[in-house]
Amino acid sequence: MSAEQKALQAAIRYEKASAQVKALTRSIGEELEECPTTKLAEQAWQQFGGNMYVSKSSGKVMTHLWGAFNEEMEGPYGGVRLNEGEITDYLRDGETGCPHCLRAWELIGERKAARKDLGRAKLSLRAVAKSAIKAQGA
Repeated sequence: MSAEQKALQAAIRYEKASAQVKALTRSIGEELEECPTTKLAEQAWQQFGGNMYVSKSSGKVMTHLWGAFNEEMEGPYGGVRLNEGEITDYLRDGETGCPHCLRAWELIGERKAARKDLGRAKLSLRAVAKSAIKAQGA
């Protein structure tokens, strides 16, 4: 494969990975917009101009996913946050979870993998550029 073909393949790989990360980020936001807590927050804001469904510290809507991220369990050394499996269980539970937040959580996992692919694509693009610079004698 010629240097030009390698450069083109690296650029294509990078652009595809970048587009996938952006699409997943958009999908996560769309799922969180469908969370019943988000809808209640919007109604409260429209009716009262204030919002009891928004965290004072972060300013974010306290969705079920927010609850899973902020849930603490007692551990041997004090409070411990939930791990990935426990977050999934929390969001599947009928009392603490919601299907939209669960889907958002699944998409977050997919985006994490897509970001790794993006990083690898960026490395290969940089390797092609470094090789081209070296070939030019600079």
